[in-house]
Amino acid sequence: MDDIIKTFHFQSENVELHLHIKKSLFKGRLKMFIEGNLITSDKELQIDRSSNGTSNDTSLVYKNKVMFWMSSNKWKGLRWANYSNETKFSTYNSVKEMKEKYIHEREFITPISEYFYDCMKNYKRIRLLYETSIDDIISDDE
Repeated sequence: MDDIIKTFHFQSENVELHLHIKKSLFKGRLKMFIEGNLITSDKELQIDRSSNGTSNDTSLVYKNKVMFWMSSNKWKGLRWANYSNETKFSTYNSVKEMKEKYIHEREFITPISEYFYDCMKNYKRIRLLYETSIDDIISDDE
């Protein structure tokens, strides 16, 4: 069983990203890792979840286009934007190590949240373009 140490919440365009720093037992030590959860109340967006056995992928999709992607894997940790961005996980045996590992894991929160906000900005731009009627941008005089 995993316990949440700290949760960070981010919200934009009726989409919420929750990043949880969690701990669990791992081979006689404690393991710390980041897990993400995505929620939307925007009817135009779908959350697609898939699993290939070792990875759990989550995509935010608009009109069949992936706007945001993250994946979790017990060895690679949380991945975002592309497969080379990965948090991995940290193990520790003492309170001092726990503090160091927490600070290390927490440093991933900023780039993940920046990626989320960039994706939401891009989604807003794409949606506006998609929903703009040609009649709104040209006149009969042209």
